[in-house]
Amino acid sequence: MSPDILLTLIQNLHQIGYVVIAIVCDMDPTNMKLWRELNIGIDINSQADNNDITMSNKKQCFIENPVDNSLKIFFYADVPHLLKLVRNNLFDSGFWWKGTLVDMRCLEELIKLNAGDLKIAHKLSRTHLDAKGTLRQKVKLAAQVFSNTNASAIRWCGANGLLHSDNWEYTAYVLKLFNNWFDVFNSTLQYGHHSGLHLFGHHSGLRLWRKSRGTKQNNY
Repeated sequence: MSPDILLTLIQNLHQIGYVVIAIVCDMDPTNMKLWRELNIGIDINSQADNNDITMSNKKQCFIENPVDNSLKIFFYADVPHLLKLVRNNLFDSGFWWKGTLVDMRCLEELIKLNAGDLKIAHKLSRTHLDAKGTLRQKVKLAAQVFSNTNASAIRWCGANGLLHSDNWEYTAYVLKLFNNWFDVFNSTLQYGHHSGLHLFGHHSGLRLWRKSRGTKQNNY
């Protein structure tokens, strides 16, 4: 889709009484091209570089409504797609958290400990870690990797000396962080069955978002 087509659609909807306030899409190349053409995104620069960014080319998370420039239209990346991308980065290269590389080593060890009849992490299997091709498109597999169950299992195994990986504390923390982040950003009800699923007014959701922005890809 081109910017002209998108703006025309927004104008047509406005004329029949539908005011567009947000646009959600996944992050495939076509949509990312549209974002770039509309100057949507975030500026990832050093503080020194930020001083050189002019207001005209500084990226934003919104555009002005083409019918009424007092209204903003915000752009959001599809949350399930983001979760899959996080999982892919974790498996393919890992990412840095507070100076420590978080990768899939602890999950691999957990699978080995899981081999007996008594399962430490019943939601985790080789299918989750070996997912390729179309299996990587399944949101359920990504969500089950970032689960409280796996985080708790890694934390318990690490504390009891059952893991060889020295990054188990950070790995457990990151798995739980993204589990909670997905709950908040995948909310569909004003009040969920626990506070992490509340749609509005959930201040811890903002804290989770700020924490999750602290992760960096290994090759970044």
